[in-house]
Amino acid sequence: MRWRDMSERDRIGERPSRGSGRPPRPGCTRVPASATRGLSVDFFGIHHERERFDSRMRGLAQSLVVLVALMTVVLPTIAADQRTLVLDIKGMHCAGCASGIEAMLKRVEGVSKADVSYHGAQARVAYDAAKTTPQKIIETIETMGYKATVRK
Repeated sequence: MRWRDMSERDRIGERPSRGSGRPPRPGCTRVPASATRGLSVDFFGIHHERERFDSRMRGLAQSLVVLVALMTVVLPTIAADQRTLVLDIKGMHCAGCASGIEAMLKRVEGVSKADVSYHGAQARVAYDAAKTTPQKIIETIETMGYKATVRK
């Protein structure tokens, strides 16, 4: 009789080892199907619920560590008074002028991002209002020989 043709009652404790038709090896006990609920079974045998629980907890702990790391990086950025300033710049002659202005703006303390466009003759600067002011940003550009005004 094949295993799949047996009833549930016949399967409990009566399955031959390895499906060969031989009786189970001495000392080999069969566990009823009702007793295996909550256990995971894989190729290597039965693993207890505790091992699955431990792996879930490891995954949860790793997720928690990632969340804490993100909060320590992101929250100070959000808490800072970030503002954006758009400036019109006169006197640029080429894309090299724009990249030079951009490099100088990135050196100003409190400036987190600077994008300067030669074709648009403008600069978009993201800065921390607690560390710098629009006037300091304009002064930095004017020390390089360009004229900068705040776009309204």
